Amino acid sequence: MKKSTAFKNYLFCIGIFLILALFSCGEQEDTGRIKKTTDKETGEITYEKLGEMNAWTADTNHHGGIREWYGGKPEPTDCHIVLYTPGAGEGGGPQRVFCAGSCADGEICNLKEISTAESDDKKVVTLACRCE
Repeated sequence: MKKSTAFKNYLFCIGIFLILALFSCGEQEDTGRIKKTTDKETGEITYEKLGEMNAWTADTNHHGGIREWYGGKPEPTDCHIVLYTPGAGEGGGPQRVFCAGSCADGEICNLKEISTAESDDKKVVTLACRCE
């Protein structure tokens, strides 16, 4: 690896860390965050759950699908983020991220990109659900 590439990757990681640190200082209630990483060359997408790992809960359906949400059991009724991995019984497929739950005062629970960072080979987006 060239020194300039290593330095760019180092700066990229520092940038992600700072963005996440700034987000954690926000006033909004934490509804969970997921980091979506896209490989620019292959288009492969991976997801990583962020935040307090013990705050994430998983449940498996009768098809083998795994629904992971931020919050305890039972699944919260207020706005929160969900990472869903389809099971073999439903044809498998890529993971999906979406919002579930409701908001007060007629607001809608929306999936938001709260930060974005790019390097030469990757794009990283931090996702969260927010009432708007």
